[in-house]
Amino acid sequence: MIRSLSDITMKDFISVLCGNTSLLIEKGELVSDSELKDVVSELTYKYRTIVSPSSVKAGLMCIEDEVKLKYRFLLTSIPQTLNALGKESTVREILAEIGRPDVKDLTSTLESMRAECEYLKKKSEDQRTDRRQATADEIRESFDAESAYLMTFFKMQINLNEISAGTYANMLHQAEEQIKRMKRQM
Repeated sequence: MIRSLSDITMKDFISVLCGNTSLLIEKGELVSDSELKDVVSELTYKYRTIVSPSSVKAGLMCIEDEVKLKYRFLLTSIPQTLNALGKESTVREILAEIGRPDVKDLTSTLESMRAECEYLKKKSEDQRTDRRQATADEIRESFDAESAYLMTFFKMQINLNEISAGTYANMLHQAEEQIKRMKRQM
């Protein structure tokens, strides 16, 4: 199975991103759908990391925020359960540990914490919903524009049937870095 950007042409990489994952499988190789999906994710991550490391970091920060939100939900549900069981002193200890030491009304504080988590969850879900999956045509059009940009920038012809996805990604990254340097010099 192809697992490296240097082993796949840019044309095939674009086709894989458009859904033709069979291009990653070598003759006679048996691969599960989940393994194939993992390899596509890994290749996509590697490509994006080369092209735009800062956007990958931003994506990881979004994932981190989602994990933190799940943690906050857990952190509010445990004290609520303990409060319902009459364990007020334990709830107060937990609240003190998370920076709320002088709570007067436990029930309203816990409800407020829960409402805040619900709000943040809804906001996160709305942002995730806004990011829809691109269609195959949109993916191809995006890479067409990118290729035209690279050919214009480097004043050379790029054959997507021959250039590896790794080389293409590095060229794109170099072009972006050169443009950033030129902007700083202005």
